[in-house]
Amino acid sequence: MQEAAATASSSQRSSSNSAVVSVLGGEKNGSSGHASAVDEPNTDDAPTVITRPLHGIGAAAPLSRAALAGRRLGHFELIEAIGSGGMAAVIKARDLELGRIVALKILPPEAAQDAESIARFKQEARAAALLDHENIARVYFCGEDQGLHFIAFEFVEGENLRTLIERRGPLPAAECVHYLLQVAAGLHHAWERGVVHRDIKPSNIIITPDGRAKIVDMGLARLYDAATDGGMTQSGVTLGTFDYISPEQALDPRRTDVRSDIYSLGCTFYHALTGRPPVAEGTAAKKLYAHQHLDPIDPRLLNPAIPDELAIILARMMAKDPARRYQTPLELIADLKGLAERWQLSVEMSDTAVQAAPATPALLPRPWPVSPIWLGVLTMAVLLAVLLGWNRTIPPGEIPPPDWAVVEGPPLPPSPPADRPPPAPEQPVLATEAVQVRTVEELVQAFRNNRVRQIIVHPGIYDLSRWREPLIARMNHLEIVGMETGESRIRLRASSTMAIDAPPRAGTLTIQAETFSARRISWEIVPGEAEEAAELEEGESGPAGLVLKEVHKAQFQDCIFRTRVPPEHQGATLVCLAGDKPPQLHLERCVLAASGYPRAGIGVLLPFGSQVEVEDSGFGPHLSALRFLPPLQPEDEESVPSLVQLSRSSFFVDRRSAVIGAAGPCRVRAGYCVFAAPAPPLRPEYNGAVLTVPAVAGISYEGTARNAYYAVQPLAVGTEGAQRLWSFDECRAQGWPVRDPQAERLSRPPWSENRPLQRLESAEPWPAFRLRIEQEAALFVRDRVKVIGAQFRDESFGFRAYPQLVAFPLPPKEGSSAPGEPRQLVWQPHAPEGEPLPPGTAADLSTLLRQARPDDTILIRHDGLLAFDHTELLDLRSRASGGGEFKITFKPYPKSRPVLTIDPANRSLDQFLFQLRAGEVEFVELQFLLKPSLPQNGLQTAAALSLLHGRGCTFDRCVFTLLEEGDAKAAVLHAGDPDKIMALEGMPRPVPTVRFLNCLIRGKGRCLWVTGGRGLTCEWTNSLFALQGPIYGAEGASRSAGGEGSLRWSHCTALLAGPLVELHGQPGGEMRAAGLPRLTVETEACLFVAAAGNVRPLVELHQVDIEARNLLSWQTRQTNRYANFDANAVTLLVRPPADAAMPREWDWDQWLVFAAEPPRPQKPLGNVAFAAYPHKVQELASLTPADLRLRSVQFPDLESPDPNLLAAGLLQPAELPEPVPLSDAPSPAPSADPTRDPQPPVPAP
Repeated sequence: MQEAAATASSSQRSSSNSAVVSVLGGEKNGSSGHASAVDEPNTDDAPTVITRPLHGIGAAAPLSRAALAGRRLGHFELIEAIGSGGMAAVIKARDLELGRIVALKILPPEAAQDAESIARFKQEARAAALLDHENIARVYFCGEDQGLHFIAFEFVEGENLRTLIERRGPLPAAECVHYLLQVAAGLHHAWERGVVHRDIKPSNIIITPDGRAKIVDMGLARLYDAATDGGMTQSGVTLGTFDYISPEQALDPRRTDVRSDIYSLGCTFYHALTGRPPVAEGTAAKKLYAHQHLDPIDPRLLNPAIPDELAIILARMMAKDPARRYQTPLELIADLKGLAERWQLSVEMSDTAVQAAPATPALLPRPWPVSPIWLGVLTMAVLLAVLLGWNRTIPPGEIPPPDWAVVEGPPLPPSPPADRPPPAPEQPVLATEAVQVRTVEELVQAFRNNRVRQIIVHPGIYDLSRWREPLIARMNHLEIVGMETGESRIRLRASSTMAIDAPPRAGTLTIQAETFSARRISWEIVPGEAEEAAELEEGESGPAGLVLKEVHKAQFQDCIFRTRVPPEHQGATLVCLAGDKPPQLHLERCVLAASGYPRAGIGVLLPFGSQVEVEDSGFGPHLSALRFLPPLQPEDEESVPSLVQLSRSSFFVDRRSAVIGAAGPCRVRAGYCVFAAPAPPLRPEYNGAVLTVPAVAGISYEGTARNAYYAVQPLAVGTEGAQRLWSFDECRAQGWPVRDPQAERLSRPPWSENRPLQRLESAEPWPAFRLRIEQEAALFVRDRVKVIGAQFRDESFGFRAYPQLVAFPLPPKEGSSAPGEPRQLVWQPHAPEGEPLPPGTAADLSTLLRQARPDDTILIRHDGLLAFDHTELLDLRSRASGGGEFKITFKPYPKSRPVLTIDPANRSLDQFLFQLRAGEVEFVELQFLLKPSLPQNGLQTAAALSLLHGRGCTFDRCVFTLLEEGDAKAAVLHAGDPDKIMALEGMPRPVPTVRFLNCLIRGKGRCLWVTGGRGLTCEWTNSLFALQGPIYGAEGASRSAGGEGSLRWSHCTALLAGPLVELHGQPGGEMRAAGLPRLTVETEACLFVAAAGNVRPLVELHQVDIEARNLLSWQTRQTNRYANFDANAVTLLVRPPADAAMPREWDWDQWLVFAAEPPRPQKPLGNVAFAAYPHKVQELASLTPADLRLRSVQFPDLESPDPNLLAAGLLQPAELPEPVPLSDAPSPAPSADPTRDPQPPVPAP
């Protein structure tokens, strides 16, 4: 298709054409009526708008080629009509003097009667004549003939961008960046010559067949020089196209500069990327209002393929305030060049300015840093605005960018030197006296001064727990404020002062004020003296932290509460004691959590009838995050109940915890919240509760907006220790007012952190509440909240739960599959030949993997041994431009029991069933048989999965049988040196996570085999080991691959014929650690049992010449048990290089201290007997969970051999999968190669 440089639409033929042809001797059809353009929809399809109507131009029928053929205008021969601009016809013509094709733009005779129209038409010619650029259509001639004014432009072969969008739909991001760079270069050229276009839109951008973008139609162009402009742009005249017009141009076109063109260019490519303009359909008035006041829809919601970086660039181009946009096209070009380089796009342009522009190195554009001085000026300006009046119309220039355009803020400024104190935060208007404190003594003095209204706390630790007497702050109003940089931590002593008449103790703080507020303060509660806890009588409330006494209104913003009080003491972090009326409490952007314990006691204790609002906050596991005391008098139950409003908050809830505990009538409303266990529960019925009550009378729970639940039920009824959980369906059947019509039931933990509770104890706990938004579409909502749960969003720090996030991504939805309805594909490796397979079924696994989309499940339809003759590559990345990694799941087809193994004819050194390159993979209820084919080759490794890159993997209820022989190695998972692959691709090096849930690992080999000095995060939960070899084995490298490693065993039973951890350093490796990464180990309630004849230590370190504590950090969360070990056994062995010192050996006393086992009167050493105890290590490969069921136990602290008394080890071995009897398993289908042995030898069960 061919179009002229000045065309507005190839499909439009305006009345201008008819008027022109009538002058040239043709016929004119149509009416002579006219209408104001403001009364008509103004889109890119319609002509450019000038709100003053041109009289005498009526509608006409399209011109035919014959109507113009052979006619002349000056020295131009007319060929055919192409289209029309806002006030002119565009005709393809031939220059008879120079012999070239041009686009002739002709002013209709009706318009020529208007002097302003003629002047504007000539101005267009003058403006275009100033420009000579490869991305702008050039002007060749301007003249008048037969009463018609005309301009000859360069004729551009190609298709305008609007037509291109109509034909193809949304354009790819890379293609748009290619065009956007060129148009920006053209705008820069015009800007340097003082020309602003004022009508950038898709139909004014032509794309040539060779991919060049050209700006056309300078009909509204304006010179910056006011004298040149001649005053043609008048007040009250609107110029532009309503779908793409900038807010300032709509109000007054005389205010426009190049930033207005940048805004229109942003709107244009918003249209190109999404297929629709940024403003909604409607009248011109609605569109102008939208440009000035309404944020456009996040373009990634309309086109998920738009990368975040490009969305942020668009947002800056389309900022309503010109000062927030790119100030020049060169700034835009710099960001686009940086983006093009990161995407490896070719940027070949002859424009020297574009070539010289440096590419922005940052991943995303960042806002300009703001100095504290300007912040202070802004604060005073806001206060002055409050005094002068607030009720006014907000100009469009003051509207902030849309939510999806929020970018990461600049780094925090360094702390000021000690001799120059940092600036104080803004003073509240009502404060009568404010003090700044830097020492504990100054803080104590401030609390005792009842004239103080505001205490400004400088960064530091203020340990009041050691103060020799209790502190009571009595005043009408008190505010405590921390600094914006640095942590202001107040440490308090917990004491038994939960009763209103109980005397406070030394080291405690009681606030007695009518109103109280705290901002940016970290509160740390430490245990009181041991004798204080002993004074508590049975049934009496436990120790209290911060106490608010007779406070009517309390507000906490950006505060962190940490308690070190053991949860069994039932202590409360924050206590509100009633006065003459129940208090009102508001928590905003706060975190409450335990420190050093898996859960806390009570988060906030309140009297009956209190009103609590929790907004954008996060709670770690608590026995009760919020607990309400019972009514003091029975008649109080008839008064106003306790009220709770939960909004945009996240709660860790395990099976021993609840969000709200109430002993009387209570009404709860929750919206945009997440209630979820921190990790998969050990048993399906181990759920927590949102609301716990002794009886349902007077209680209600209502979900007001989408809430997400994982391993959490809405209600628990009964006395403590004898409560029953009730689901929403069960509550509805009972007629109880407990409902959440938009509830989302999650199938897995929503937390992004692998160990969120550990992150919760860090100095910056907010990312512990980050959600897996890349994988869970149910966590998104289509409104300003964007993502449910706590975000900890403020103006200074952005999204603290998502510290690296500049804008929320799109929900993880591809194709037509709806969220929550992933596809199930079927792999049928030995499908009958010649029979058609159903849709979604394939005999070749590689075919299914190429089709995989996020959250797909591949069902394996096969029984018995299934031999792999090659490694299946798992590259789980979205095919869309800028797409991220995703997860798929493998599990058996219903009633199928496949056993995945390696083809014995495979002679490769790397014998892996699967190899993960990107994304995350989960294996559910599958069985693996792993036996190397070259037992004498020490370089061969057989493994179920090779982990090269990606987020990690999960094995759930899987069975692994390892048959290692000779020097070759067998492992469940192998993580090799990432440099072999990643260094070639320039990939980052994350630390993947490997999880084993309810798995059985047996035989001879190793569970994890890590080489190359690589760090991994590995977790085993409720799993059973019967293994001859290390559970975790690693080799160092000459240079560590980076990243620390971590291991965690929880409720596991390990029958050990080898060490738990075996590390081999690399001779000549980095430092004395020999290229091994530092390893953090955690254990919780595990049973470690020595197999018959096992004399190997629990931990072995080889070729390492450092102390074990410098390489290993070991923590015990709950007491472990060690059975059938020799009391004189070596527990840890350090074997230095041959030329170094002698080996170092540890005994049990050293081990128990190193492993941080809780102190006990006697060592946790004893004996156990299994149902079928193996007497030879060769028998380990055939053991089943039934064989390893405990028959009797014997430990010094247990009064009976009853195994039910043992808290360590597997909770329920019967929950583990039952292995397939391999000797009876069907053989795989015969191989085409008769020399192959189709079935590897297997052990007899």
